[in-house]
Amino acid sequence: MAASALPVAEASNLPSHIWPGHLDQAVTSGYADGMGMTQTPLSGPDAALLGLAAFVVVNVKSLRSLAKHLEVMSHEGMHAITGSMLGLRVRNVS
Repeated sequence: MAASALPVAEASNLPSHIWPGHLDQAVTSGYADGMGMTQTPLSGPDAALLGLAAFVVVNVKSLRSLAKHLEVMSHEGMHAITGSMLGLRVRNVS
């Protein structure tokens, strides 16, 4: 039976990690159920406010440096989370 045609009962027996080339198994196991969902669009004022906030952050030099700092912190934090999920001991984040 092809991997993309796995019934749900068999798909739940898949390993917790999915190796490259087996994305179809991940989809049948419910891993990517939300990938095709249609998102509710933002209202006009919400979209305008979000766009204005992004413009200000990008164009005001002091806010740009703060945004870069927060981006680097979140990036390095994700390295620590990934290592922890893989069972590695995280001693520090730099």
